[in-house]
Amino acid sequence: MSTQHLIEWTEDGGPRTAQWRSESGAPPPRRVVVADDRMTADAAYRLVCEGTALLWRGDYQGARQLLAALARRVDRGPRRPRGRR
Repeated sequence: MSTQHLIEWTEDGGPRTAQWRSESGAPPPRRVVVADDRMTADAAYRLVCEGTALLWRGDYQGARQLLAALARRVDRGPRRPRGRR
């Protein structure tokens, strides 16, 4: 018996849905946000750290740049608050 999983997000002012498929059997994300070239890497990193999935709506090169920026932030580790040492 297969259970169909759906993801939901809002785009162009309306709700959207799509079937979720995962080769590894991972559950669908609870929250999906549309991302494009206007999203900063810091904003994307905050969303990802909260467990939000990003649905890319841009070109391939922009996606590669954002992923590279996210990888740098992950490699850097957590930041200390400014003014404290």
